[in-house]
Amino acid sequence: MSDLTYDTDFVVIGSGFGGSVSALRLAEKGYRVTVLEQGRHWLPEALPATNWDFARWLWRPALGWRGFFALRFFRHVVVLHGNAVGGGCMIGCRIGAENTLDRTWASTPA
Repeated sequence: MSDLTYDTDFVVIGSGFGGSVSALRLAEKGYRVTVLEQGRHWLPEALPATNWDFARWLWRPALGWRGFFALRFFRHVVVLHGNAVGGGCMIGCRIGAENTLDRTWASTPA
């Protein structure tokens, strides 16, 4: 055990959608907030160039993989979640990824 002490009012686990908003609201009210994140911060130029680069996509430390997606296996469902600064935003909002949405549908008459 470490003898380090921290002076904080709240500890928020994860920096995704819920964690980041919770931390912001608490800080706005004047509380001292610490946000803990397991993953790292990804810059756009550091993202994997191909889907086949599993070690850079998936978080499996036992295999030496340090990507930003983690899989949790349960009896009836498999959950894919973010494991990086931004958490699920890495999946849901594609933070840092190039926008490749085809907008041709927007100009098509109804």
